[in-house]
Amino acid sequence: MTRTQRLTANSSHQEIKLNKVCLSRIVVSGSIVSAIASLCLAAFARPPYPAILKQVYPKSTLSCNACHEGAPPKVNKYGTSVKGVLDKSKTPKVLTVAEIKSLDKKGIKPVGAK
Repeated sequence: MTRTQRLTANSSHQEIKLNKVCLSRIVVSGSIVSAIASLCLAAFARPPYPAILKQVYPKSTLSCNACHEGAPPKVNKYGTSVKGVLDKSKTPKVLTVAEIKSLDKKGIKPVGAK
């Protein structure tokens, strides 16, 4: 094998190694981006709200439709009222039992509340 052939063989082997390294970095980067994206999407959901509603209406079978009309972010009348309370709240995006009870006293109840 001549020197040129050896250099060509070595460079091909190095290219394959570099391609594997690049591919593994792309896969790892993609995984990280996917994880971050899923966390960002989770931030939009408000999973504590149904649990808080259950504290006020324990005999009810409440779902997303308690506040939403169809798929979020479209809200129904109750959802609009909750949004109004949250907009005035000192701790926006944190719905409290007291705030739900204040709506209840005004006769505003979520869909499915008993």
